[in-house]
Amino acid sequence: MVGELMSVGAAVVWSYSVILFKQADGMAPMGLNALKNTVAIGCLAVTMWVMDTSIPTDRSMDDWLLLAVSGVLGIAFADTLFFAALGRMGPGRLAIVECAYTPFIVVTSVLFLGEALTPAFLVGASGVFLGVLLASFEKGEASAMEAEPAEIRKGIGYGILAVGTMAVGIVIVKPVLERSELIEATQMRLVFGTFALCIWSFVRGKWSQIAEALRPGKHFRVMLPGAFLGSYLAMILWVGGMKYAMASVSGVLSQLSTVFTLLFGWWFLGEVISKGKAAGAALAIGGALLIG
Repeated sequence: MVGELMSVGAAVVWSYSVILFKQADGMAPMGLNALKNTVAIGCLAVTMWVMDTSIPTDRSMDDWLLLAVSGVLGIAFADTLFFAALGRMGPGRLAIVECAYTPFIVVTSVLFLGEALTPAFLVGASGVFLGVLLASFEKGEASAMEAEPAEIRKGIGYGILAVGTMAVGIVIVKPVLERSELIEATQMRLVFGTFALCIWSFVRGKWSQIAEALRPGKHFRVMLPGAFLGSYLAMILWVGGMKYAMASVSGVLSQLSTVFTLLFGWWFLGEVISKGKAAGAALAIGGALLIG
């Protein structure tokens, strides 16, 4: 039950942090990712000190490798792709696209962890796919915060890549999480991911984007609380849900973020919850629940 409750809590906290991240529009995805990671690493370091948690010296090289790969996939690449998607569509549409996380989680759980694939998977995955299509390509009234259709379609691609990479990154490290301290393992994923992000930025000549994001400015008003909630608190709850519950169950419960993000987007940003979005969300969430 602890893992299930942590997964639901992660969905609520993450949804609100997405609203804060959206308000930092105009900043480069790579820079936003670096800023949120820096804040989270600092918070986790303090938490480890308070809890007197140390980095294990007897961890196997295989486990270190899995933590590193998980951080690179889930932190460096997936989160950067997520910010690229968020910048091209409203949080509501992106939340529905994120429903693809559940099918990815189930497939990767079967491939890497040997969890059973239920007969309902194909039906549920089809519901998620149709829901994403319905909500993402609808015509009609749109929020002022959303981009042109071409940019939205590009955002959908980034969003699907983000959740797919995120799913692989967290599932492959589940065995390591089960034999590690939660806070320490979360910190190591972040450190590896942030290190990879810095190397990536140098290779692509994008270091100035990170420097700009880390420079104090107006974006700090939303990014600092957003990073604390989304990269510190939500990540602990999310990784904890993956640690203490079945990967497939945790993935489905985390999908509740779709509902909360739609509601928060309407409440705080004035996003329109159109019939297409509502129907798409219902299909996608129903498919995710069926898969679980």
